[in-house]
Amino acid sequence: MTREETIKLIGIITMAYPNFDKFRDEKHIRSMVGVWADIFSEDDSGIVALAVKHHISTSKWPPSIAEIRELMARISNPNIIPPDEAWEAVQKLMYAHPERLYHSTDNYLPKPIAEAVDAVGYSTLWALHCAASRGYSNKAGLDRVAFLQAYEAKTERIRQRAMLPSSLRQQIDQIGAAQSDGTREMLESVNRSYIEKQQQYEGLWSRDFLKAIDAPDETELLEERQMRALEAGKEDMYDDE
Repeated sequence: MTREETIKLIGIITMAYPNFDKFRDEKHIRSMVGVWADIFSEDDSGIVALAVKHHISTSKWPPSIAEIRELMARISNPNIIPPDEAWEAVQKLMYAHPERLYHSTDNYLPKPIAEAVDAVGYSTLWALHCAASRGYSNKAGLDRVAFLQAYEAKTERIRQRAMLPSSLRQQIDQIGAAQSDGTREMLESVNRSYIEKQQQYEGLWSRDFLKAIDAPDETELLEERQMRALEAGKEDMYDDE
């Protein structure tokens, strides 16, 4: 967003909040233009304008930079699913697949939701869900609480990262990489091992499933044996005659 576009946007904000005292101070307005022009210099002016209009339409108070960047992150990242919708998807998955999943969780759910489910454990969520519904626990909703705690923590990190200007995000990543003591690498190694084990189990399950499909139907084999026995019995009867 250019400085000229910033001036227009600040003009819209000041007109939208005419009773805000600081907007009557020309020096404050100039400072505001300078800061906003710097912070939003790498951003698409259309998205910034959408975020400003959204804020003006829903808030009685002028926006802060963080509020606008949060709205921009929501607009630009529609795949960050709200917690209530995410939990609804998990509930439907538990209904469709009781007790356990036969494939990796991200085969069924978007990645952030799947990671939150894995953080708690699908079997754990299922056990908490069943404990309340079957009367084993007097605390209903523990499955929801456990999932939302994991999910909201993950999506908050994603949202905050999306709010950062790209150059600032790169600088933070570079400094973090330079200061790393190997902790992140260890976590990545654990994640790789986890994924490999999941793939191994999926492969075993798939092979067993295919074997079960290809295996002959035991009922048909039994019927065939019975028919042979009957035919053999008839032949013996004719021989006796």
